[in-house]
Amino acid sequence: MENKIKNIEHKNFFDWKLNKTISKFNTLFIIILLIVYVALLVVSLSFIKKTEIDKFMIPEYEHDIYNEYIDTTVSYYANRTYSTSSAGKVTESLTYRFVFNHEGRSEVSTSDQKYRMSSFSAQVVRTDGVGTNDIKDVYYFTEQNNTQTESSNNYSLVTDDGKTHPSVVYTRVQYYVGADVQVATNKEKLMIMPTNQDKNKIEKVFEEIVKPKNQEYDQSVDDNKSSILKQVSALNIRNKDNLRVGVFQTYLYRNTEDTGYNYRFYVSADDRVVPYHIDAQVWIEKEDGTYLPLCGAYNITYKYKYFSSSQYVLYDEANAKYICAKVVYYDAEGNSTVQYYKQEVSKLNYSFNTTNVGIDNTFNN
Repeated sequence: MENKIKNIEHKNFFDWKLNKTISKFNTLFIIILLIVYVALLVVSLSFIKKTEIDKFMIPEYEHDIYNEYIDTTVSYYANRTYSTSSAGKVTESLTYRFVFNHEGRSEVSTSDQKYRMSSFSAQVVRTDGVGTNDIKDVYYFTEQNNTQTESSNNYSLVTDDGKTHPSVVYTRVQYYVGADVQVATNKEKLMIMPTNQDKNKIEKVFEEIVKPKNQEYDQSVDDNKSSILKQVSALNIRNKDNLRVGVFQTYLYRNTEDTGYNYRFYVSADDRVVPYHIDAQVWIEKEDGTYLPLCGAYNITYKYKYFSSSQYVLYDEANAKYICAKVVYYDAEGNSTVQYYKQEVSKLNYSFNTTNVGIDNTFNN
């Protein structure tokens, strides 16, 4: 009997020691497991590219060619300003100015109350470096409410000392058609930098069409020789059937402070009742062949007017030798054509009136 009690006590003691050991082992195992899990999670996240994270914040909008009720034209301007230190060092500051213009397609006018807007929002994908695909973040502009058409919204986009640049713009407009609420969304991929193919075609247009007229101008002694340059001051926009459907023009003139050029550009469709869509991009080209974005206008689909930008300044410190442009025209079926333009800044130093006479070069997409 006594041995039986001792065996029971020994067994209880053994079970207690075993349970205690197992308990300690379980606690230690759980801690180790958690540490390993956290470590694996951190390592896994380090291998996920930022673009894969950011794309969850990017809306799945399409590039809309034409909205039958309302349009939102997106234009931007790369405003470069300069400061000089006491040591003579010149520092460039770059800010992008975005302007969103809204127009209704009423049969009466652009300001018909039938097309009042409930809200407008826009966001921009920004990249690390100009013309790259390395996404840094998505920038959200302040949402606007209870806006009328015709109207516009203006925003500034900082570039972190010129390191970040806009790449794609997304817009969303909630508007009324009578008493019904509608939503229009759009995606515009900015032609922020030209491709090598773009550069080749820009150069071809300049060498074959524009440059000969510049040489004619330089050699002329006619008092009215500026008319020679006016022949190449604009660009005809043509459709897939090679019919002229509009015109693009950039013009500059020396500012009163003699620190640079005031510039504007405009795009006009010949028949604005017919559905169309125009995207236009303008660059400066330096002496060494470097291209930099200057301005652009996208989703031009105006029914009652042509697009005309506000006036901005291109300072001498930018060292711009040429103005270059790419204009893409879409018809109602989505067929597109591309036109290119290039001219010396010094040859655009005139306050040209808007013209309907332009050079011709059209490439089918």
